[in-house]
Amino acid sequence: MSNQPVTPPDQSPALRLNSHMAWTVLLGNFVIGCGMFVVPATLDDISRAYNEPAAATGQLISAAALVICVGTPILGILTSKMSRRKLLAFAMLWFAVLHALSTFAPNLSTLIVLRMLTVMSSAVFTPQAAAFVGQISRPAMRSQVISFVFSGWTFAAAFGIPLLAAVSGEWGWRWAFGLVAVISFLVAVLVWKVIPDDSPHVAISSASWSSVFVHKLLMLLLCVTFLTSFAQHVLYSYIVVYYKQVLDFDTSEVSLIFFWFGLCTLFGSLLITRYIARIGALRMHFVTMSLIALGLLLWPLAHNFWTAVLVCTPWALAFFANNAAQQGRLAGISPALAGASIALNTSAIYIGHALGAVIGGWWILHNSIGSLHWVGFGSAICAIALASQLTRLHKDTEN
Repeated sequence: MSNQPVTPPDQSPALRLNSHMAWTVLLGNFVIGCGMFVVPATLDDISRAYNEPAAATGQLISAAALVICVGTPILGILTSKMSRRKLLAFAMLWFAVLHALSTFAPNLSTLIVLRMLTVMSSAVFTPQAAAFVGQISRPAMRSQVISFVFSGWTFAAAFGIPLLAAVSGEWGWRWAFGLVAVISFLVAVLVWKVIPDDSPHVAISSASWSSVFVHKLLMLLLCVTFLTSFAQHVLYSYIVVYYKQVLDFDTSEVSLIFFWFGLCTLFGSLLITRYIARIGALRMHFVTMSLIALGLLLWPLAHNFWTAVLVCTPWALAFFANNAAQQGRLAGISPALAGASIALNTSAIYIGHALGAVIGGWWILHNSIGSLHWVGFGSAICAIALASQLTRLHKDTEN
């Protein structure tokens, strides 16, 4: 099959995005981000509550990531005919109900099942919301608007995770899940009130999916996404356990370092939004991958709170910015296939997320959590090496 791009449908809808819609979608992504990060933020408390090792509790992360990986394209197809208002509001309501039910889970097995059901909302809300605002935005503002609504995840990292970690440390992990349930319900009501009922459907054609799967360069770039995601989440999935068991941090120190990590992710996202057009997605992608590798390389130098703050900074700056740069690179290689390639990029992220949690748990059981960062560093170096080869391949193809 040819690698020629599929011509996208006309995107000049009568409905135009306004600030109320944009802020509502941003808040939705903030809630989704809080819900996705609530497990890493409370993992140690969940382990203690159920008297399970961290490696077993880490299945909450890997199982959820696999559901999102598989569910994102499938649910995207199954819900393509639904009203965006109903779909986004229902996804948020589902998120609220399942988080509320999770607070009553009597054991880890039940919580894992509930978690897998919960994150189906994540597989729907974030990609569909991004496609929705992209479709009704003015072309000149599309990239900026999508970056704006995605910043909800960054705000979740900066403010949601420290709050959830503090709530879990003070009152237990069930209260943290309950807090996510409450704010999810409130945002579901807001989505229903703000998003118009005549919002356009957003669908990706089967031809676009097929074209991405046979596009060698795009598929190899998705492998880079997987390696980078694995590099980050093999350690990040167990970062609270690391801070508490290796560095002996208390709850307040964990919350503070999460706050700093989140502020750095926010700053990194703002920088990439401001400078990616000037520097280019390709160079920015290599900068962010290098920062991730640097942070993981320096990781063992952390011996107390302040050195831990310094060591995590390079990685935190690139934590979300890397994905934004990678999405820009995918869209730049084949703009007509951007919808399908970015959706598959989400799946690649969560494959890395899932395997990172699984391999990280295995490593902790058979080696030491103190050496877990080396697994991530090795994967980051492989990602940089593959991305370098693909850059040369792309140049040769263009020539």
